[in-house]
Amino acid sequence: MANNPYLSIVTPTFNEEGTIKVCLEKVAEVMKPYQGIIEYEHIVIDNASPDRTTELALAFSLKDPHVRVAVNDRNVGGALSVYQGLKLTRGDWVVPMLPADLQDPAEVLPLFLSEVDSKTNVVFGIRRIREEGILMRSLRAVFYRMIRKFSSVDIPLHSGDFCLINRGMVDALINTKDENPYLRGLIAQLARSPKFVDYTWGRRLSGKSKASPLVLAEVAVSGIVSTTQLPARIALLLGFLVSVGSLIWTAIQVILVFGFGQSAAPGIATITVAVFFFGGLQLFFTGLIGEYILSIHRQVKKAPEVQTRFISNV
Repeated sequence: MANNPYLSIVTPTFNEEGTIKVCLEKVAEVMKPYQGIIEYEHIVIDNASPDRTTELALAFSLKDPHVRVAVNDRNVGGALSVYQGLKLTRGDWVVPMLPADLQDPAEVLPLFLSEVDSKTNVVFGIRRIREEGILMRSLRAVFYRMIRKFSSVDIPLHSGDFCLINRGMVDALINTKDENPYLRGLIAQLARSPKFVDYTWGRRLSGKSKASPLVLAEVAVSGIVSTTQLPARIALLLGFLVSVGSLIWTAIQVILVFGFGQSAAPGIATITVAVFFFGGLQLFFTGLIGEYILSIHRQVKKAPEVQTRFISNV
């Protein structure tokens, strides 16, 4: 890297008073050897936390001019908060999301920088080792492999929002104006000659993850809807097969009654089970298609724009 490139690091926060100071100190420590070689800013964008996260970040920014603190006027969720943070960056290269809990470690930043060249616009972080329970690790592995197999987008396995992207990609991401951005999918779509850095995804420094099962499920649905049309096509195919099967069964019953004088086999229970089974199947796929309709609705009916303002080091 030449000509003193400018690096922007975005850290979204929500109730991270137990981790934010350590995160800021760690980034300052990691970037200290690059003084005079790389200019950088560390943007903390707080998602309307009710705790002391903003206060602690602001206090740190008074000592370290590299730290800039911004706040959203309301809690807009993690994905959109990161998106808002991208709009505030000034760097030639940007790390879209360095978590305050440092599960994605700050020590990887120099490795990202070492991979930069004129041909690539993204350096992906690859979580080769995950320090988490076997259940969550297995569920994530299944989900990411499913996305990779059926998506039209080549999303690297075990990659997340912790990566390094250039200014051109940042501008392209901002211009998408996505109301429910699936960032890793969007980055993968725009990737050109990508590079990869392996690292260990660690445990949280303190507290509990804000990614509850419901939040993770929402991210999963967003990823599926954003990157692949497969679920809708499966719904269409199964609906067609079920309909054809019903017609065939009806024809068989008509032949039995009028051709052989046999009535349909009795069995109210069987009929009840069938009605509920196919009714449930219809409801399931109606809900699946509804996810796509809701996705379109979010894009067409714009929500009020989130107001984000700097409160330090503008």
